[in-house]
Amino acid sequence: AVTESVATETEITVYRGAVKDYLGNGLDFSWAQQYPPEYVMIHFCSAAVNHPEDPYRMEHVRQTFIDADVSIHYIIDRDGTVFCYVPEYRTAWHAGKGTWLNDETYTNKMNLHSIGIELVGMGSARDMSLYMTKANYERFDPSLRGFTDAQYTALSDLVTDICRRHQIPMDRQHVIG
Repeated sequence: AVTESVATETEITVYRGAVKDYLGNGLDFSWAQQYPPEYVMIHFCSAAVNHPEDPYRMEHVRQTFIDADVSIHYIIDRDGTVFCYVPEYRTAWHAGKGTWLNDETYTNKMNLHSIGIELVGMGSARDMSLYMTKANYERFDPSLRGFTDAQYTALSDLVTDICRRHQIPMDRQHVIG
């Protein structure tokens, strides 16, 4: 993993509490930021589909991003460790397709307007139904579902910092999932 920062002093770099663990050389899996971020987008991820025996092993989770050619700015491990996969002055490929506020500016373009954060964990059976059957979901120990207190603490600190530095309002219209 590359651990250097390539930001200039005029670019927003990386949350100070993050471990820099860039995907590729910091330029792979991302492109130059075109717009200042207006949103923080929160997701969840795991390696539950490909590695159900160890769904939260960070090497497997990280490889999932590489294999799918997607990326995220930050990922928060179960112990609360924040990793930076893509520096904030780059656009990560995390948002997918969709609409926001029925505004064409954001339709299929939320990557361009947001900082992405992943929590390592599994959502509800309904959340996970996109990735596995309910029967497969039920095979996981219930203690593996959801998120940890350490993650919530790290997420709060990270979102507060991002919103402060980018002047993003800390409300449900700008911090979204």
